[in-house]
Amino acid sequence: MTNLAGYEIIEKTGLSRGNIFYKAEKQENNKQVILKTLANQFPTSEEILRIKHEYEIGKELSIKGIPKYLGIEKKDGLYYLIMEDLDGCSLNQYLKNKSISLEQLLQIGIQTALILDQVHQLNVIHKNLNPDTVWINSNTGLVYLMDLSLASFTYRRAGAPQRPRQRQPVQQR
Repeated sequence: MTNLAGYEIIEKTGLSRGNIFYKAEKQENNKQVILKTLANQFPTSEEILRIKHEYEIGKELSIKGIPKYLGIEKKDGLYYLIMEDLDGCSLNQYLKNKSISLEQLLQIGIQTALILDQVHQLNVIHKNLNPDTVWINSNTGLVYLMDLSLASFTYRRAGAPQRPRQRQPVQQR
């Protein structure tokens, strides 16, 4: 096993748009997590901004189906997002390892739509929905959306996500 920024790498669990996901164990407390890092060993400033952006959006979302963002660390010029362990893999990888019924596929689609609805209610757009960013917990069948690096708020904000003010109804004279 490899040591990475104070974490013992257990296995590589996925790839998505120039990112690598690892299942890892924090050495100081033996807690399992997911580490996400850039595949490029010498990342551009745009790639670094994207991973920092993902952390800023991810830490604000408290939604079942979005992993908890536990932190971001930098070691040897590389940034690592630390997320809760989902005990799963990407839909792409899941389908390579397992055949599923139409009913199971529809359940995955429904769960994905429900998560997106919750994300959209917080005025966030994911912008990178694909089989590599939809993850399935292999034990429970729960769906998670990963990779918020392209996500954005649907309005300018000063603080945490919040709903825009409701327009007051026009009073008739």
